[in-house]
Amino acid sequence: MHGHGVGGAAGNRGHFNAFVHEQKPHPGQRASAATVLALLGDSRLALDHSQVLGLTDSLAGRGYVEQTRSIQDRYSVRCAPHVIGMVRDTIAWVRAWVETEINSTNDNPLFDAANGAVHNGGNFYGGHLVQAMDALKAATANLADLLDRQLELVVDEKFNNGLTPNLVPRFAPEDWRAGLHHGFKGMQIACSAIAAEALKGTMPASVFSRSTEAHNQDKVSMAPIAGRDARAVAALVEEVAAIHLLALCQALDLRGVEEAATGTRAVHALVRSRVPALTDDRAMEGDIAAVLDLVRSGALVAELDRTAARPEALAAS
Repeated sequence: MHGHGVGGAAGNRGHFNAFVHEQKPHPGQRASAATVLALLGDSRLALDHSQVLGLTDSLAGRGYVEQTRSIQDRYSVRCAPHVIGMVRDTIAWVRAWVETEINSTNDNPLFDAANGAVHNGGNFYGGHLVQAMDALKAATANLADLLDRQLELVVDEKFNNGLTPNLVPRFAPEDWRAGLHHGFKGMQIACSAIAAEALKGTMPASVFSRSTEAHNQDKVSMAPIAGRDARAVAALVEEVAAIHLLALCQALDLRGVEEAATGTRAVHALVRSRVPALTDDRAMEGDIAAVLDLVRSGALVAELDRTAARPEALAAS
């Protein structure tokens, strides 16, 4: 998704060069950067660093020359592999902890049938699970925050490199409808509100142990609460992703989808098979629901697997 955003925003794909991320070689970060770079490989919207520099005339004796196009995208674009990579690496150890937990014995007492012994202990305590869920919900909420920041760059004419304000359709100057459209303004507000709700849900449950049962259960993990929180935050992040995808597809319609990378065009076509472009203001809750289904069903990733050459790391995500 981030790769499609870089193209829609006419960004610099040099930020994802392997050399950069080999200098900070967290596995998730390297995988995320490699994925974005591969997805943008044949894009004519997101350019390499050297291509960006080539858009500006040489100094030719002048004291300075203003760059035609920014050589450094904003943090929400340039640092996306660091954020997404952190989520990847979090998921890796969370998965390991959860798999250990669900394949362990959590009851009390425990019976050692081979030796005819009974053992009383505290294996019911879900310390690893609550820590994993607290970390997971914070990591995934960070994705909502990242996507919300990127969406602002796409809808805001101060930052979107020539797209219309709020991604409204292009109208002729004399067309009276031009000033009556809000485009994706409401969608951006909704995205921001959903991201805020996801971030609010990151309060760690593990620190809220309560004492019960006449102080017998005096230290408890609160793991079920953390698990429910993580599930709720993940659902909110999926909603943010759906809005984000809708906005990026609109941006590509305005920018020229034929200039986009192969994988980006495939995702655009899949979304457009469910949701038409925004040509006039309309209620968009149905659009969100349609794309949310594509996100949750895995259809988007499957389409990328089918149409685009991608690193093995993405296929495993």
